Amino acid sequence: MMQLQSLRAVRAAASSSSSSARERAVRAKAAEDAAPSSPAAANAVAAGAPAAAAAADDLLDELYVAAENAATAASTRGAGCSSAAPVVAASAAAGGAAEAAPASEDGSSEAKQQQQQQQQQQPSSPTASGGGGGSGRVPPTHVVAPDLPADLDVFNNAVLLVDKPREWTSFDACNAIKGAMKRLGVKKVGHAGTLDPAATGLLIICTGAGTKSIEGFMAAHKEYSGTLKLGEGTPSLDAETAVDQRLAWEHITDEQLAEAAKKLTGDIEQVPPMFSAVHHQGKRLHELARAGVTVDRPARPVTVTRFDVKRDPNDRQLVHFSVGCSKGTYIRTLGHDLATSLGTTGHLVALRRDAIGEARVDKAWDVQVLVDKLFAAIREQRGGTEADYQQNRGGNRRPRGNGKGRARGKGKQQQAAADTQPAAGQTTA
Repeated sequence: MMQLQSLRAVRAAASSSSSSARERAVRAKAAEDAAPSSPAAANAVAAGAPAAAAAADDLLDELYVAAENAATAASTRGAGCSSAAPVVAASAAAGGAAEAAPASEDGSSEAKQQQQQQQQQQPSSPTASGGGGGSGRVPPTHVVAPDLPADLDVFNNAVLLVDKPREWTSFDACNAIKGAMKRLGVKKVGHAGTLDPAATGLLIICTGAGTKSIEGFMAAHKEYSGTLKLGEGTPSLDAETAVDQRLAWEHITDEQLAEAAKKLTGDIEQVPPMFSAVHHQGKRLHELARAGVTVDRPARPVTVTRFDVKRDPNDRQLVHFSVGCSKGTYIRTLGHDLATSLGTTGHLVALRRDAIGEARVDKAWDVQVLVDKLFAAIREQRGGTEADYQQNRGGNRRPRGNGKGRARGKGKQQQAAADTQPAAGQTTA
């Protein structure tokens, strides 16, 4: 019923447009009587306008009957049929009738069409998020070395580029600046992608509303560089644990090395290492590994866009590499797979993250320099004594525990006990 009402309303509007055309024809005839000096022009208007109006009426009648029949048929077929088609058809007919009628002398119809075309050609403005997608979020401020912004309020929505030190966990780096953020009233601090304790390089730390950008950074393309030692394997595939396997490596040529690396580029599958944060039946794999437990892990698809290798000129057992890869790629596994494909074993003795998307480590802060500058700026702008700031940052000058991370809630006591024990394959200092 609503469909037919809409159709009748459209037809009424179209008929009104046709009636206006007839009225203009009558006025044109009157103009002919008043101005006999231009009989040719007046006759053309008087003869052409009624013909155009009549043709428009006929077309409207035909389209309206067809649209009404289609609407009736759709209603008999039941729900699920779109009611937009007959209304759109009738609207199009009305528009065609209006175009058939002569335009007014002031050219208002033509001007309106030009205005609509200009509006369609204007590009849409970018969203406030800066990344498109219509999120409407204000993009975070990127705080890069060596200078802090004058306005400390930017940390309510900021992204910090940090060069993570060796032996620090990614959470250690976050904890290092939490004291300063607390003084600024910023409650949320998080990192965008874990770096192994043995690795160094770019770690993106987001503060305040900037934490909403974490997922975007984690999905970005990554770049790494490092060194692989052939012939020596470790449980963790890096230098975090002691060597437990030795195999011959001297037979490997530079050509074989380059060819093997080439085969590991593109879309490949990786088995996550046991020493990783992947969950298995409610526990992280590295917890099982340190307990001496090994479990089957399903392979995961990753993409390696670049894997360049070069032998060390002074020690051929060492292979320097650079990698471009997708989210979720384990560089330790990539190095180990390279070694095993050549009939030996190997582990990483150095790993550094050089870039995440467009962010590069050469613009990153030294953690301690950043913390010192933050507290100095806060004290200058917000006041307080040196003792106040030392109390907030005293425990943030070095990583906590033994690099295993920090448990929460009920796990704190177990974590404290575990911190007094050496990890699997490690010896106490």
